[in-house]
Amino acid sequence: MMGQPIDAQLAAEPLNKLVAPHGVYFVAGNHEQLGDDSKYLSAIAAAGVACLAMMKVEVGRLAD
Repeated sequence: MMGQPIDAQLAAEPLNKLVAPHGVYFVAGNHEQLGDDSKYLSAIAAAGVACLAMMKVEVGRLAD
């Protein structure tokens, strides 16, 4: 049985309060990929969080 859909914009809203010196990033895991993920990824991006997919970010000597 699947759960009820959530309001992605409302759920992602608190993310706009996150602040980090080198940016705030999100990487989806395998459990987020159960269906069309465009709604929640758009909501996360609208909250100012960079959604990484098939890309590399270098911060100093760190890479993710």
